[in-house]
Amino acid sequence: MVAPLVLTARYAPACSPESLVACFACLFLGYLGWLIEAVGDFQKSAAKAKNPDRWVDTGLYALLRHPNYTGEQLLWASSFLAGTVCAAPAAAEAWPWMLGALLGLAGI
Repeated sequence: MVAPLVLTARYAPACSPESLVACFACLFLGYLGWLIEAVGDFQKSAAKAKNPDRWVDTGLYALLRHPNYTGEQLLWASSFLAGTVCAAPAAAEAWPWMLGALLGLAGI
């Protein structure tokens, strides 16, 4: 799961300004995924503490069936995209890391 981070760290300094904007947009989506996951976990814990036998259908759970899993998917998918966007110009040398990132994403 470290492959997207390696790609971003290694190839971001050589990115074009357009690629860098796309990379930051992907990182923003990753933080958004983390926030969705954290809020979903907090809301579920609060709802279960209040009434352990009731189905959680308030807050994010009114919009998403599993906000913690949705947030996790968004976090890792955006991390993969950020690494891929940064490494795309150097794909000939970065392909092993890109493949590792893709396999990691598929495992999630």
